[in-house]
Amino acid sequence: NNSAGAFAVYLSTAKNNNFTVIFASNSHLLGYGLYAKNSDTNTVTQSRLWGGFYGAYLDGGSDYNTVSLSTVIGNGNHGFRILNSDTNTVTQSYLGGAVNGLFLDFGADWNAVSLSTMVGSSQYGLYAGGADSNTVTQSYMWGGSRGVELDSGADYNAVSLSTMIGNTDAGLFASVADFNTITQSYMWGVTRGAWLSGDADRNAVSLSTMVGNIQFGFIGLGADSNTVTQSYMWGSSRGAY
Repeated sequence: NNSAGAFAVYLSTAKNNNFTVIFASNSHLLGYGLYAKNSDTNTVTQSRLWGGFYGAYLDGGSDYNTVSLSTVIGNGNHGFRILNSDTNTVTQSYLGGAVNGLFLDFGADWNAVSLSTMVGSSQYGLYAGGADSNTVTQSYMWGGSRGVELDSGADYNAVSLSTMIGNTDAGLFASVADFNTITQSYMWGVTRGAWLSGDADRNAVSLSTMVGNIQFGFIGLGADSNTVTQSYMWGSSRGAY
């Protein structure tokens, strides 16, 4: 436990390190459980990463790292943030943050999440902004606002066999996000199950369920050339709008 410095575990240009059954805790308001920059092919398993700010942060150029069977908690911000880092894997883990559970920031591409839970207390279980070609499968995403938000050029991402819950808004929200696919998934929101907003174009939803408790199961607003097939949409106002 390191409450004085910023990082419990700090990796810089570090490769091929293995962390097993560790408790990396930093209670500083700007503290990180784990921080990595330009660090590749490291693994964390059966561990707990807890930070006063971020649980874990993969900063620019941290590629091919793996987190498995672990708990990652950001007490003041995001559980797990990935920025300009590619081809990382998170599996069988819990990511929880005061803001977002998992934040895929600009240039976080080709990352894979499976069999995991992402909880964002105030905003989103999963937020992707300017992050492309990431995959999420067999996972649960809950957000105080939205379960999943794809935004600002988050393109070619895929969510499958997953659940997205929006506690006050939508299960899934997409804006300025194209060519994303959602399949065999469940989206529930207090207002809307799935909401494709301005310039969310050429996305595809299939074999899925969308439920909006007080408005629409599915809504497309200023969003073009999207497809929905073999899916169920229910809303107390309208199923689809």
